[in-house]
Amino acid sequence: MASEYRSFIKTLRAGDKPEFPADAGSIDYARQLDAQDKLSSFRDKFNIPTRGSLKKKALSGSVACRHPFPLSKNAMLISSSKAHGS
Repeated sequence: MASEYRSFIKTLRAGDKPEFPADAGSIDYARQLDAQDKLSSFRDKFNIPTRGSLKKKALSGSVACRHPFPLSKNAMLISSSKAHGS
């Protein structure tokens, strides 16, 4: 498979138009590539947002959070005191 990538890159660098299989746009072709991909299992380990989920204020089953990362207890106290003018 690495030689296929090298060939593809060489074609692009030469300014030539690459050739794709006739079924390259099909779901079956995508599944075939996924089956060959050694890293495809990582897809299940990450939350990859869709356009629709990006429009939501919170992910399904979760509570909306102002902070994109977990805060320590001290950081939450500081943040809370700033919000209340203390």
